[in-house]
Amino acid sequence: SNVQGDRTMGIHEKPPGDFLKSLEARFQFKAPSHHGHDVVSGIMAMHKGDVKHFLSMGGNLLSAAPDTTYTAEALQKTSLSVYISTKLNRSHLYGGQTHLILPCLARSDADRGNFVTVENSMGVVSKSSGQLKALSDKMKSEPEIICNLAISLWQGSEHPGAGIPWERCAHDYSVIRDMISDVIPGFEQFQRRILKGSITLPHPVRDHRVFQTRSKKAQFTLYSFLTDTKPNDQFLLLTIRSHDQYNTTIYGLNDRYRGIFGARHVLMMNPEDINALGLSSLQEVSVSSSYKGITRDVNHLKLIPYEIPKGCVAGYFPELNPVIPVDLVVSKSNTPVSKGLIVSIRASSGSSAD
Repeated sequence: SNVQGDRTMGIHEKPPGDFLKSLEARFQFKAPSHHGHDVVSGIMAMHKGDVKHFLSMGGNLLSAAPDTTYTAEALQKTSLSVYISTKLNRSHLYGGQTHLILPCLARSDADRGNFVTVENSMGVVSKSSGQLKALSDKMKSEPEIICNLAISLWQGSEHPGAGIPWERCAHDYSVIRDMISDVIPGFEQFQRRILKGSITLPHPVRDHRVFQTRSKKAQFTLYSFLTDTKPNDQFLLLTIRSHDQYNTTIYGLNDRYRGIFGARHVLMMNPEDINALGLSSLQEVSVSSSYKGITRDVNHLKLIPYEIPKGCVAGYFPELNPVIPVDLVVSKSNTPVSKGLIVSIRASSGSSAD
């Protein structure tokens, strides 16, 4: 996931060398040096059968990822899929040959006096203590589940992981924070500092106006956009979130940001483009993309006249995800083109203008 704090803690398919060295020094083992998978390459590897086991720490990969049908197929090709989750979601419907759903405590649940820490988008780390009574006395926290897994795998073995005090880590998170202090820059004396208040992580750009560029200054790059090169009878699709939505969790069908209420299967289009296509407001339309010989469609979207640039259309995420190819990505970040996909628009079968 791209949750704040993940990469701070080393959750990265290409972890930097300094982090691996610190990890090796603290835990006396040889860390893997080959790169892992990001979301896109991970989905493709599962689909090809190269990845057999999938463990998800929260999240809703099926709804968050592009190319929904392809992603569902990939998840079902695994030998084992495990979801550690606070609530059910659509991904749980598409498991591997053996499929486990492990309910865990939410961050809002009381956890035996423990607290976790969270990092916000400004690089500020603070305490988070749950206050609610758990739904069941048998529910465990994410750290406890992971620690118990480690104990089951390595107890009594010669594996380096066997020497880590997993039992203590599972029940006292300060032990984990002490380990973080030894490995992650900016978290020295983590436990002591977090008990006194929040921690602001180092940030060279903010703190010292230091930019890691040749000129040592900030650099801005301008790009011409696809509207200049796409065919006139096609449109540039961007997917967006509504007001009543947090990531893939949809709390309601109202979007007060854009004045759309009671529906999410919609497509927003400039009124002049609607007229040019011979379509009308609230008519049902289909959106299709074509990439590497494969056509992907999303059907029965209500057409909404909207103040959007001509040649562009917008629809909601994740409803429009099925039309986005998994392997059409930005070259550097390997991010799907969810904000710039060339699509065609047509009236849905059986739909006509008013």
